Amino acid sequence: MNRLLRNIYLNLSSFAISSLVGLSVIPLIIRAYGIDGYGLIVLARQLLPVGVIGLFEGGLPEATSRYVASAIAEGNHRLAGKYLAASTFVATLIAIGLSIALFASIELVIDILRIPPSHREAFSMVVVIAAASLPMHFIGSVWRGALEGMDRFDWVRFIEVSGTILYALLVILLPMKGASLEAIAIGYILIGNARTIGYFFMLHQHRSVQIDFCFELDMHSARPMLAHAASFFSGKLYGAMFNHVPTVLVSLMSSVAMVGVYDAILRVPRLLKTVVGMFGNALLPHSARMESLGGQKSVREIIEVGTLLLAAFVFPVGMAMMIFSVEIVHALLGQNQSNLSIWFALGLIWPLLLSIASVGNSMVVARHHAVKQMNQISLINLIAYWSISAFLMQLLGWQAFLVALIVSSIISTPLQLMLVQREYEINNGALFVFLVRAILIGLIAFAIKVMLEKEVLIDSYGIQLMAFLITMIFIYLSIYQYALVARERSIIREKIASLIVAVRN
Repeated sequence: MNRLLRNIYLNLSSFAISSLVGLSVIPLIIRAYGIDGYGLIVLARQLLPVGVIGLFEGGLPEATSRYVASAIAEGNHRLAGKYLAASTFVATLIAIGLSIALFASIELVIDILRIPPSHREAFSMVVVIAAASLPMHFIGSVWRGALEGMDRFDWVRFIEVSGTILYALLVILLPMKGASLEAIAIGYILIGNARTIGYFFMLHQHRSVQIDFCFELDMHSARPMLAHAASFFSGKLYGAMFNHVPTVLVSLMSSVAMVGVYDAILRVPRLLKTVVGMFGNALLPHSARMESLGGQKSVREIIEVGTLLLAAFVFPVGMAMMIFSVEIVHALLGQNQSNLSIWFALGLIWPLLLSIASVGNSMVVARHHAVKQMNQISLINLIAYWSISAFLMQLLGWQAFLVALIVSSIISTPLQLMLVQREYEINNGALFVFLVRAILIGLIAFAIKVMLEKEVLIDSYGIQLMAFLITMIFIYLSIYQYALVARERSIIREKIASLIVAVRN
């Protein structure tokens, strides 16, 4: 358990650094190149695995992480090396095919994304470099999964944070030198290549620590892993349909500038979603080991305690951001965009819903039959999302995607909770009580902020930041004291103490 808590600590601390740096570059890009310039950079990312192209990874990184972790838990390091070799080989083949397709359709891609005429020539170079870099990015995703399966989250997060800081430096320095925004997009792509080199170095130089990094290709031994990865493809498809396809459609229906607005409004909710996802990633190797060793009781404890722990961490941040939505939108997009604050606040409902189902979802997918049921729930979610989007498109424009995201999550989250409950006999009573009390605490915090605004002028960024932090701390302490019962608070204190010991060690 100490190792699990250490992984969670590494994930959350690296996320805090990356998210703060990532958010800080948005107003810098908008100030240097305008909201349409930011929109072009967002579209460039769609050509990489972090965008819509990531659909074609299937579930290779996740499956590699699980199967490498399972093989190491059984003491079979050579089998772990075979899993890694097979996933690297398959990822390379997929990436080469995509690179060829992208090279052959540069003009078509530029037309689909509706790149403005003044940027078409420069953006075509971005597409060329993205196509050439796809093999490196795909292999890097698989190697990152292997390192996570080896329980080396410290190495992975160090490389990720270093890349984020380097990108921020490019955003600061390149505009000062008069560089084009396409130069920033190309820099982002090349940083991804550098990450892959970093993953290779860690795997190769430290192979004696955990795993025999042998490229002994054995597709027969890796067949179960590849089948498991293929079962994740539908989940990847659903993810792309939620996160990336709407971005492309906003460009088609409106303009590159609206792509920038849409991404900026959803950037913070997506970062909060990343917190939830990184918590789940820390659980993936642990769930594989527990399932391999038959630890049903331990898995149940992790789900029940972990769900409350994650919700108690995420809810105060999300609710504080809702309360200060106007101030955050001003900081990201400017003082003249106050009308977008309501959409920003609504978007935060989505990661809060994800947080209460994430732990159970991460554990249950270690069971192959449960993945199929989870995919069925995802299909229901997807149908609801696109039905609502299509119905509201003419009325709301890009905001239709945001409304659909919230409503579809409200539909799918209870179904996910019920699936996990059936698989592990989970008691969700404590979670329901937590949700009711946490919402009441959030409403009280909002009412306090409204009353204080009538008495105190909160106009500078420094005062706004201080007020935000005080509000968030108030919600944290209130949730700890009133939304969790004595037994749960005792467990949290125990886990925090274990985490401190793990970090010190």
